[in-house]
Amino acid sequence: MFVCFYNKNMKNETLEKLIRKEPLTERDIETFIAAVANKEYPQSVIASFITGLTMKGLNLDEIKNLVKSMRNQAVRIEFDQGEVVDSCGTGADLQGTFNISTSAAIVTAAAGAKVIKQTNSNITSRCGSSNFIEALGIKLCKTKEDAEAQFSKSGICFVHSPSFNKAASVLNPVRKELGFRSIFNFTGPLINPSLPKYQLLGVASDEMAKNLVEVLKFLKLKHAMVVNAKEPLLDEISICSETNIYELKDNEISAYTIKPEDFGIKRADISSLKGATPEYNANLVKEIFSGSLKGPKTDIIALNAGAMLYIYGLAKNLTDGIMQAYFTIDSKKALRKLDELL
Repeated sequence: MFVCFYNKNMKNETLEKLIRKEPLTERDIETFIAAVANKEYPQSVIASFITGLTMKGLNLDEIKNLVKSMRNQAVRIEFDQGEVVDSCGTGADLQGTFNISTSAAIVTAAAGAKVIKQTNSNITSRCGSSNFIEALGIKLCKTKEDAEAQFSKSGICFVHSPSFNKAASVLNPVRKELGFRSIFNFTGPLINPSLPKYQLLGVASDEMAKNLVEVLKFLKLKHAMVVNAKEPLLDEISICSETNIYELKDNEISAYTIKPEDFGIKRADISSLKGATPEYNANLVKEIFSGSLKGPKTDIIALNAGAMLYIYGLAKNLTDGIMQAYFTIDSKKALRKLDELL
């Protein structure tokens, strides 16, 4: 039940700044997010905040401060997981694809990487990663104890973001009601409670991709890629078009473009990657991992899993990572990992 202790006569200077499209200070953002986490505002004020942020737009410093403030509200995963990798798209690319990054995470774990995959329910898509995991029949981790048990068994766990972040648990229902893409689509993948040092982050905006790689540098990640597919816009590494890559490694950022042909992958139309309900997407991936379904969907999973293996350091380059990912699928290692999770 949503309970708040809001004084309607209290002046909200942060909202007034948003109306005037003035810059927000670190204190403005941190104070507001803390109040959200403590349920001090009604949903109308939270909706105004989300809308105001979207209409104003945020500069790089404001994005950094927002991510830092959201991370301050996280319930940390503190068991000894070692260094882990995460893969996440920011959503709202409106392409209706199946759950590519979550499928790639399973392949990556099957290939030997340690993965803590942050998930969320559908907000701007038909099937969120949390919906997909539950449809597969995998336990969705909502406590630290759940995460530790799943990770200890399988080297991968799926943590439901709102269960590990007090602010996200309040913001997400309002975001879903509003329905439009907001800054929280872009910052959501950066609040993983395990604070991974390795990350593949997909963004359906090239301008925001350039900002978020700077945020990852600010957060001191060791190796990460922020990716933005061009035509159509996609928050994954695409087999449909060229993909802009912003790579952070050893505190240096490099930018370049790749295309599927660079890795011997045939281009495909976006229609070949469409998903639907959580149950449909789950059955789809089971078919891919069992080897009964091959083609573009397998290709895009291998491409993104290959990037994760390269980021994590199990592959010497992207080409090597993609080859390992194909082998992991073809040898049924990904299917065995899925069975283990079940």
